[in-house]
Amino acid sequence: MNLVFNFTLLFSVIVSLIVEPCYKYPEMEELLKYRKYDYSSLVKEFDIKDSEIDKGGSYIKLHGLSRVHKPDILPGYFYFDGDKLAMIYISDEDRLRNMSFDSIKSAYGSGHRLSSRAGKTSNLYVYAELGFAVSVTHGQIDFIEIFPSTTLEDYKSRIHKEVVFIR
Repeated sequence: MNLVFNFTLLFSVIVSLIVEPCYKYPEMEELLKYRKYDYSSLVKEFDIKDSEIDKGGSYIKLHGLSRVHKPDILPGYFYFDGDKLAMIYISDEDRLRNMSFDSIKSAYGSGHRLSSRAGKTSNLYVYAELGFAVSVTHGQIDFIEIFPSTTLEDYKSRIHKEVVFIR
C-alpha cells in the first residue's frame, strides 16, 4: 500500500514538472489573463464606447474582425471574431521595455522561430500551445501577440504570414 502511494506521488510530481513550467514570468502571465474575455465581457467590464471599436478590421490573415482599443486601460489592440477573442496585439513601448525576452525563454522555453514583420533582423518566437508569440530584435521585444491556444501548424496557416525582406 505504501509503495503504491509513493509511486502515485512520484508520478504526479514528474507529470507536473513536465506539463507545468517550474517558473512563470509574472509580466507575461498578467497579459495572458486577458484571454479570458470575449467581446461582450470586455466591452462591459472596461466600459468600451462605440468610438473605441472598429468593425470589419483585419489582423494579418484574420479578416472580418472587430478591433477594440482603449489604451488608457487595455494593454493593446483586441481583435474579435464575433464574440470570440481572435488576437491581442501589444506593441506599447513603455510596457514592453519593462519585459525581458530572456525571462520569457527561461519560463516557457525558446518557442518556435519564424520570420517577423518587425524587421529584417527580427524573429517571431511562437508558443502556440500556450497562446502567445513574441517578436524580438536584438534581445528587445517588438510586440507580443496573445491568442487562444492552438497548434503551430494552425498558427502558421491561419495567422502568420511569412516575411521576406529584400536588401
